[in-house]
Amino acid sequence: MAPNPACLGDTITFTASGVVDTGGIKRVDCSAKTQVPAVSPTYTWELTIPGGYPDPLPPLSGSGPAASVVAKVPGTYSATFTATAGRDCPPAPRVIGPGSMDPCSGGGVCPFDLTIERITFVFDHPTYEDAPPCRASDPSSCWGAGEAYTGAAWRSEDNPDQPVCYTRGSALEMQVYLRITASQAGTVTLKVTGPPGISGTRDIAFPCGETYLTVNVSTPALPNGVRFYEPMWLAWSAKWPEQSGFTAVRQTPHDLYVTYDTPAGGSPTRTRMRWLCVAGYSESTEIGVTDRIHAVLGDPLQPPRDGHDPEQSDDWELMSEEGTSPPDDVQYWAECDEQARFMNRGIQLVGVPAGTPYFTYASTDTDPTDEETTTAGQLGITQDLDGDTVIGNETLRLVFDFDPPYAYINNFEGSLHAAGKYYAVWPNMLANSACELLSVEISQIRTREGGNTAIQVWYYSPTGYIHSPAVPFPACP
Repeated sequence: MAPNPACLGDTITFTASGVVDTGGIKRVDCSAKTQVPAVSPTYTWELTIPGGYPDPLPPLSGSGPAASVVAKVPGTYSATFTATAGRDCPPAPRVIGPGSMDPCSGGGVCPFDLTIERITFVFDHPTYEDAPPCRASDPSSCWGAGEAYTGAAWRSEDNPDQPVCYTRGSALEMQVYLRITASQAGTVTLKVTGPPGISGTRDIAFPCGETYLTVNVSTPALPNGVRFYEPMWLAWSAKWPEQSGFTAVRQTPHDLYVTYDTPAGGSPTRTRMRWLCVAGYSESTEIGVTDRIHAVLGDPLQPPRDGHDPEQSDDWELMSEEGTSPPDDVQYWAECDEQARFMNRGIQLVGVPAGTPYFTYASTDTDPTDEETTTAGQLGITQDLDGDTVIGNETLRLVFDFDPPYAYINNFEGSLHAAGKYYAVWPNMLANSACELLSVEISQIRTREGGNTAIQVWYYSPTGYIHSPAVPFPACP
């Protein structure tokens, strides 16, 4: 038999040898004999193979002094030969064997093989397909959400290239589907190595033969901060029995987004998570993440921005528009309160607890979150100054570019209280209190308007008539 010992995958050849025909004597009549010359023997053979041998099966019988079979499955392979002499007065056939070989019997130096077929990540928040609307200048930048991804995130064939989303500080949990081919049972150590701090090992027992199995592999905690990897390369290697070091298996790429906490309030897509994790990169506190996201929202940096196009929104389609001067065909736009609600969506999707959207109004006290009204009589107005035949209630408003009787009136500023701070998106403002945000608004808008004065006045909204001189701003604590 050769080779001996054999390994799985080897072609085992059984050979019959050593049979010699010495010839014979043939009786011609009662008193005479003649010599029958020797001939070379001929052989037939029969093979026995283990159960489970895949189709097509090899020939199980034949002729000749050698029989071969590929050892595709574990078990005993054997061959029995029958030698015959094709001459007059032949001797009885001689049976040779059976000779047998088990490629799993050990004793040889046989190769091991490990193939990673697919990888599924186990996490507490799924990811979703990107969907329209998309940016005109970058059709791959789509801000809608489609169906949730399911199944393997990576496959060796027809790779779906699914994005992966994990919470900071959590372990990277993977289910790895493997194929192992070995000519002896044993234990292999599978190792995965990624960016700094991302690594793990798993010991896997395997039988002799070709085996498919799913194993769980995990790494220590991910970095304690918002991150993104596009891609994160994972290097896989294996250490086999009696091997001193690791042998490379393959590398697998994965787009990984690390959030502050579990996403809420929307569907994590590749485009959304890329934008959020780039904005909040390396931040590990609520206030840090929220400040960074706020910093890249609003005029003059990024959408969402205001305008007056057909579709008004506080959702992710706002990000599909570009620039601060909208073209004629822009589809989505947002008022300041919608922008604040959109920011709230963003911080929740990266795992920051939801904030509270509110309105910042002109105010005579330190709480600008309520609209202040009064009556004309309380202001000492007793006559119909605007000619609408009504002496009505008055509302306190912020006024910019005041040039009686004309002015720019701001009814309110859409704002967000989150992570202990107070934010407005457009114009981009933040403060430590609601009162302070009003002061910042006055200062920033005044600057934007070229230094013009901002004041508060009592305002009769049906006709836009200003009925009072400037009302003092509150002094914030």
